[in-house]
Amino acid sequence: MRHSFVMSIELLTNYLSLTIIIRLVIACKYRPLPILKQALYVLHPSSPFVVYHEFLEPLVDCYLYLQTHCLALRMVLSDTWYR
Repeated sequence: MRHSFVMSIELLTNYLSLTIIIRLVIACKYRPLPILKQALYVLHPSSPFVVYHEFLEPLVDCYLYLQTHCLALRMVLSDTWYR
């Protein structure tokens, strides 16, 4: 069973390397920054993306990463009250 799960991840990685994504939504239970870093490689330039997390701290990490590396424009960071 574990082998089939590893194969599906490999197939997904191959598919994403050949595909250009035009919009992206990341909603995960754990820290989204490593996922965001990998997803930016396949995201088409000027495409919208959203990162959702239950807590604000992981979103601040993503925000600071994108801001320091000049990878996104018009970023908005909102609290749970506004989401």
